[in-house]
Amino acid sequence: MIGKSSNEESQLCFSYSKQKNLHRSTSSRAIAVQLNGAIQRFKQDLKNLRSSALALSRDFQHQCKNYLYQVLTAVQKIQLQNEFLQEFQTNAFELEQSLQEVNEKYQKEKEKRRVLHNSLVELRGNIRVHCRIRPVLHFDTASAESSSHDRTSTLLSNIYLNWAYKTLPT
Repeated sequence: MIGKSSNEESQLCFSYSKQKNLHRSTSSRAIAVQLNGAIQRFKQDLKNLRSSALALSRDFQHQCKNYLYQVLTAVQKIQLQNEFLQEFQTNAFELEQSLQEVNEKYQKEKEKRRVLHNSLVELRGNIRVHCRIRPVLHFDTASAESSSHDRTSTLLSNIYLNWAYKTLPT
């Protein structure tokens, strides 16, 4: 029996190792199937990530173009504003110079007007002094009544001519 039992024992061991190998191969197949499924999922995830990365890249490029356009537009606006500012400063400078020239002319004309006014006042005073006639005295009335009238009209005409000559513009 010993021989049988050893034979049986070896058959049992063989059968156990066969089962074990079968179990290993089944478990290897299950693992292979699981790994294959995981690989497929990873491939799908990778494909999804690539498409997401492409979409993000396109969005990024689109946003960059939009921002670049906005920056260029802002730069153009700033350049136009600078041109307007320079033109405004030039006009302001020209106006300040013009104002200064007008102010100088005004001061000169004001001085001329003052001189002319003083001259006019002096001439009026001189005319008044020149035209002053003394009152008729009692000894003038008796002797020269007829000649007095002629003298007065001559004197008045001389005064007028003298005044007209002085007031004529030169």
